[in-house]
Amino acid sequence: MSNHGSPWEALTASDLLDSRRGKNPLFCTVGPREPLTRAALLMLVHGYSRLPVIEGDEVVGMLDERQVLNAIGGGQGALDLPISLRMMAGPPVVEGAVSGTAVWNLLVKGDGLVMVRDAGEWKGILTASDLLSALTMPASPEFAI
Repeated sequence: MSNHGSPWEALTASDLLDSRRGKNPLFCTVGPREPLTRAALLMLVHGYSRLPVIEGDEVVGMLDERQVLNAIGGGQGALDLPISLRMMAGPPVVEGAVSGTAVWNLLVKGDGLVMVRDAGEWKGILTASDLLSALTMPASPEFAI
């Protein structure tokens, strides 16, 4: 590894997403007016712990399994409530061409999650584990551990 910067500098956010496509290619979102039941089912079926809440072109929040569990603990009918009542602030959003180093900065200084879009289309979510996986990508031997 070079001493001249981050091991992710030569990679973009899109490259980082592509490096893990085989692991979980499905990208799910929910809307703020949808019931918590839908979010809970998506989390359960796909093994997600967090879901972005999208309205139109904007990330308006994030829902994680803690909010869903708190709702369930709130009693009967709580899962019929809209997601907007339980969601937290949304994560940072980057364009696909942003450098891997910029993604790294957002991940380590934030909540460990970054949304990626390219040409106005949502592409996926990056986490710290995606950065670690990218270090072992066969297509980038100069960054391999």
